[in-house]
Formats: sequence, structure tokens, C-alpha cells
Amino acid sequence: MDRGAVTPVLTEKRPPRRIRRAARRVLDSGIGRVRAVAVLARADEEYSSIAAQVPATRVGARDLLHTASYAVALEHGLVEQGLEPGRARELVADAVFSSVIPARSFVFRVAGLRWRKPLERARWGSKLMRRFYYTSPDWIIEDVDVDQGFGFDIRRCVVSEFMASLGEAELCMDAICAQDERS
Repeated sequence: MDRGAVTPVLTEKRPPRRIRRAARRVLDSGIGRVRAVAVLARADEEYSSIAAQVPATRVGARDLLHTASYAVALEHGLVEQGLEPGRARELVADAVFSSVIPARSFVFRVAGLRWRKPLERARWGSKLMRRFYYTSPDWIIEDVDVDQGFGFDIRRCVVSEFMASLGEAELCMDAICAQDERS
């Protein structure tokens, strides 16, 4: 199978509940309930056409691809409601962060059961995420040597490729990739 080809898969017509709930909380406090309802309705409507383009992937990638699909629809809805694009992007990034942090926190708590030092916990939490979530061939991630720490280079990211194919590479960087800096 050509991994560069985008092969659509059947998707649900509704966005993942996790991102939808997080978006609702963030938008209610960020723009008010009335506007939030309108934005979410618009995003829900657009989501299925974006999600229909999600490539066939493993489970971990599929989850994040559907979150990214909703992020695109959400930003479009916010801008249509008259929000300044920079503010819309901030709200989308906050919603994505709120939706992904519970799973990420769980993995790092598991790593903390074995490793008490923060650096070791972070190193092994990262390894666990790559073992069960950020898996090959959807992601290609290589460890790199770093003084007094650890690091890795991401050589391939299926989410980045998908978002670029939608013309949303900047949204990917600001709302998806930036989550690593926030956690």
C-alpha cells in the first residue's frame, strides 16, 4: 500500500465526543453560550465532509485525525461568527488541548508509578505514547541525544500530512503540534 496516498475510510457523521465536549466548554467561556451553540452547529455540519478525507490509519492516528478534522471545522465556524482569526485559533488550540490532555496525563501517571524523577517519567511517558499511540508507519519518530535531557525528531506525522492536504498546515502547527509545548 502506498502510504503517501490518502485513502478515505468510512467515518461517523458526528465528531468525537471528547473534542466536542472540550470545544463546548472552551467556547462557552470564551465567546458565550449563544455564540458557542451557533459555532458548534456549524462545525458539526462541516465535520463529516472533512472527516471523510481521513486516511486509513491505526487507531491512535485515527483518533487524532478526527480531532484535527473537527479543529478545522471549528475554526471555520468561529471565523464565520466574526471572530478575529488569531482569537479563533487560540480557542481551537485550547479546545484541542482540553481534549487530548486526559489521555496524555494518564500515560504519564502510569510512567510515574515506576519512575519518580521528572526527567525519567517524561522520557518513559514519551516512550509509552510512542509504543501505543504514536505508532509506525503513521509516525516515524527517532530519539536524539540531548545534554541533560531527552529529545526526539518527528520524521513523519500523518496528522501534519493530512492537515497540509487540506491547506491547514498552520492550524496544525498552532493547534495540534503546539500541544507538546503546553503539556
